[in-house]
Amino acid sequence: MISQCINFCKNHQCSRCGECCASTIPMTKKEVYKIRDYLNMHPDIRKKVYENKPIKNGNVYLKCCFLLDDSCLIYPVRPLICKQFKCDQCEKTISLNRDNAHKRADYNRVDDLSTITDLRELLFDDSTTVIYSVAHAIGTRDATEIKNFLSKIGRNDLATKIKGSE
Repeated sequence: MISQCINFCKNHQCSRCGECCASTIPMTKKEVYKIRDYLNMHPDIRKKVYENKPIKNGNVYLKCCFLLDDSCLIYPVRPLICKQFKCDQCEKTISLNRDNAHKRADYNRVDDLSTITDLRELLFDDSTTVIYSVAHAIGTRDATEIKNFLSKIGRNDLATKIKGSE
């Protein structure tokens, strides 16, 4: 029996609630270029996202950086996984779409942890949410452990940005 996911859709359409909008999703280089082009045509969006820092009141916001006020700022050019995902689909369909997205992805591949990144890092050279996402995933706040894990998966560029591990 295939169970149903929690459904936030309205009339089988995405309600844009943001429940599925994670900071680290599988993406292709082509999707990132498409988003860059869109941001070049809409500098106001780039400014909003850049000014909306991922740390608020001491808490880290691990949702997609383009989700502001429960609205997707890049909805017309969102990555394929975002287009395919609807929480009213059965878990089997959601899983199949996710697996296909990971297979075609250049970034955030489950079979290659060295590709872990997010749009904030790719577009704004801000690796804050990637580092915090890794810390959350491995279950630690210890700088040395996070740095060692990042080095182990081939993200030495991120490991060198972590302070307090010396």
